Amino acid sequence: MSIRRLATTSQGLKARVKRRSARYRQFIRRTKKNPIPLLPFKRLAHAVESTVDCTACANCCKTMRIQLNGSDIKRLARHTSMSVPAFKTQYLIFNQKDQIHEMKTRPCPFLSPENLCTVYAIRPRDCRGYPFLQEHQPIDYRLPWMVDHAESCPIIFNTLEDLMERYG
Repeated sequence: MSIRRLATTSQGLKARVKRRSARYRQFIRRTKKNPIPLLPFKRLAHAVESTVDCTACANCCKTMRIQLNGSDIKRLARHTSMSVPAFKTQYLIFNQKDQIHEMKTRPCPFLSPENLCTVYAIRPRDCRGYPFLQEHQPIDYRLPWMVDHAESCPIIFNTLEDLMERYG
């Protein structure tokens, strides 16, 4: 087994993912024939998550299209002492295609200069679940998504690399 340096920020991930793109696609094809079991996947993802300090990167907060449901909007409006309509006007746009509200700006307006979420305790569902590796979706559905997002998140990148090392 080779020793590799874990990515801890998004810096340089785009080039690394681009270099490995063909290998990732081959890996996905192989896992369709020999699926990765969900529990070992989740354990591995959890182990990787514990090695990365998200505040050192915060790339998801800087680049992700953050979607908000009705509960998220009400909670954040209450927290900012705004009415729901005023909150929507100031912070949100309505995505007609997906029929959901999204933050108007990137980076997220609630990200501090120190890469800390100023609404962490009440952050939107999208933010709570990111990078979505602990969800119950089938692995064959999740792997292509991981490849598409590996360049922006060290947790996703490292999990994908570890999966390839163990199951590749």
